[in-house]
Parts: sequence; structure tokens; C-alpha cells
Amino acid sequence: MTDDPTHGTDASSSTEPKGDAAPDATGSFKSAAGNLGEIGAYALQYASAQVDRTVAAIRNAALSVFLGIVAGVIALAIAVTSAALLVIGLAQGVAAAISDDPSVGAAWHGNVIVGGVLSLVTVLGVWLVSKWIKSAAFAATVRRYERMQQAQRDTVGHTAGERAAEKIKAKANDDTSHH
Repeated sequence: MTDDPTHGTDASSSTEPKGDAAPDATGSFKSAAGNLGEIGAYALQYASAQVDRTVAAIRNAALSVFLGIVAGVIALAIAVTSAALLVIGLAQGVAAAISDDPSVGAAWHGNVIVGGVLSLVTVLGVWLVSKWIKSAAFAATVRRYERMQQAQRDTVGHTAGERAAEKIKAKANDDTSHH
């Protein structure tokens, strides 16, 4: 045997990395761990968007049910009121026909006018309330997402949308540089 420490060993089995050695695993794990906060922020925004979409669908369904019930009540009230006004108007028309007093015949006009105005006011009120509910819910959702995006900026330095725009721009730059 010789005193040469490399004698009998293959130089390629050395534990020292060569020029084209694989990247440091510790660095890769650190890089991946650094992105966990960013991924978590994006996942939170996605989950929140799904919850908000479900809540909006439920709210819209409830609002539709409410408006349907209100419309049904209004339609029923209009039908009953119309029938009552028709009967009253007919009765007053008969009274005017057999009476010599001309003021008796004009009473049915008031019934028709008041019934029509009250119906329009009711429909307008229901429409305005439904618009207000939808507008308030939308504004609250916008404020919530603005707060969430600010939290993303504070946590990872940018929002999911800004990050996606950066990636798209970088990809477009890569594509144009290769052509």
C-alpha cells in the first residue's frame, strides 16, 4: 500500500462539489419558505373571494325572495284594491246616473287616482330599498378587499394582482427577446 490518500479511490466519488454541482438544498428551502407568506396571502384572498361570492349569492337569493314576497303582496293588494275601486266606482257611477247632483259622478275619479299613486309609490319604495341594500353590500365588499390588499402589501410587498401583472410583463419581455 502507498501513503497516497487518493490511491484506490475514484476521483469522481469525491464529496466536494464540482463546477456544475446541484444548487444548495438549504438555499432552495429558504427561498421556498420565503414564498410561503406570499402564497398564504394569495390563498387567503382566494378563499375570501369564494366566501364573498357565496355570501353575495345567498344575499341576492334572499333579496330576490324578499322582493318576490313584496311583489306578491303588492299584486294581491292591487288586485283587491282594484276590485274594490271597481265595485265602488260602479256603485258611484250608478248613483251619478240616477242622481241630479253632478258632484256625485266625480267621486270615482279620486278612487282611481289615489289607488294608482299609492301603487306607484309602493313600487318605487321597494325598488329604492333594494338598490340601497345592494349598493351598501357592494361598498362593504370593496372596502374589505382594499383592506386585504393593503395587508398583502404590508406582508409581502405587493398584491396578488400586482404580482400577476409583473409575471405577465416579465413573460412578455422574455417572449419578445427570444423572437
